[in-house]
Amino acid sequence: MHENLIRPDLVGPALARALGDSRWQRPQAALIPKSRNALPVDELAHRLRADPPTGPGGAIVHGDFRLDNCLFARQMPPSVAAVLDWELATLGDPLADLGLLLFYWRQNGEAKPVLTPAPSMLPGFPPRSYLADRYATWTGADFSDLTAYVALAHFKFAVIAQGIAARVRAGSMAGQEFGDLDAEVERIADEGLAMLGKES
Repeated sequence: MHENLIRPDLVGPALARALGDSRWQRPQAALIPKSRNALPVDELAHRLRADPPTGPGGAIVHGDFRLDNCLFARQMPPSVAAVLDWELATLGDPLADLGLLLFYWRQNGEAKPVLTPAPSMLPGFPPRSYLADRYATWTGADFSDLTAYVALAHFKFAVIAQGIAARVRAGSMAGQEFGDLDAEVERIADEGLAMLGKES
């Protein structure tokens, strides 16, 4: 990520005011109908609420940082020329974006996601550990809570998947058919719980 993308002082007063608006910070999980099997999602929420990840904050968080929201320069080696879809942006901890990128970055041998593309499963893509190492080298970030941030990304997308599942059941997806998403919601939440380990 280019440094200009994570410095609030470089984005201008209008965007800074919008990002600081409390309406961007409302918890959305309570507004989304739950899937029929929501117990793993509720348990993941409980675990994260009891021991939330902490970080320095003070940065712009994209909110949906993944490969298919990026435009790449045509020159080799590949580099990110632009990041699209900033409607979920807010102020917070940049490790939230890294955690979400690592969530989306599926690897060979893992379950292929139902709702999002997974180009990182194709030959030639490095493992998640490579991304994390590059990020740590460039930023010097403290990764002591990184696992919790990735688990938080699992919770966030499980809630999004619950909302999509509710719209599918209501017939309001405008011709898009994802089938029964309850198993996908449960898989995502279970993966997040596994990252946090068993409660002592």
